[in-house]
Amino acid sequence: MFVRAELKNQAKQIMRTRYFSMVLVCLIASFVAGSMIELNFDLEAQTAVLYLFGRFSFSVNYHRALMMAVPVGIVGLLWVFFVVNPAWVGIYSFFKHCSCAEEKIEDIWSGFKDNYAHNIKVMFMMRLKVFFWTLLFIIPGIMKSYSYYFVPYLLSDYPELDTEEILAMSEKMANGIRFEIFVLNMSFFWWELLAVLCAVFTFGLSGVLLQPYIYQTEAQLYHWAKEYRLFEHLESEDNSDDQSNLL
Repeated sequence: MFVRAELKNQAKQIMRTRYFSMVLVCLIASFVAGSMIELNFDLEAQTAVLYLFGRFSFSVNYHRALMMAVPVGIVGLLWVFFVVNPAWVGIYSFFKHCSCAEEKIEDIWSGFKDNYAHNIKVMFMMRLKVFFWTLLFIIPGIMKSYSYYFVPYLLSDYPELDTEEILAMSEKMANGIRFEIFVLNMSFFWWELLAVLCAVFTFGLSGVLLQPYIYQTEAQLYHWAKEYRLFEHLESEDNSDDQSNLL
């Protein structure tokens, strides 16, 4: 089992020499995600105006709001599938390479340059499966999302594998440690709360300054899971195959 304190200490050591480039990458990531936030905000604002200040009946306002929600929602989904998903593949690739001192700022575009269509397909199937599992009273969807926690990293390391193989590898790595991953994510709660409180004084940059710590810790978790969960599992499968061949 991994130790949260060790992963965080490893992340801090790496951040000492690469913090500036990490912040730059997080700024780009925030720009990509911020576009989605802006779309959602515009939709909510326009809907509120229709309901509060519209001159028509409630039913007419409702239909007008729905007519605006549909195209905005479609644009948002297309943005997620064709821009956000491959962008996250590149961003996770950057932080993964930081651990090996092989990172380059250009890594953030790798999700677009290398196997772009494949990245879109795998990330789409991942989100689709999580969505269907979420329909079963939310909790199964949350558990499934943690099962696919390592998919963006695996897409960077194993671009030759198909969708089901990538998803299956992530499930093997996360099996038995999903709750521990959840606890690791929750351990940043107070830091995130502090970033929100400081956002006014830092012009909204406090969250970006914190993100390298979170992303690099998650990258360290991936390296641990790959070494101690995936490789051990593959070795055990090879040994069982050898024994069956002997029999």
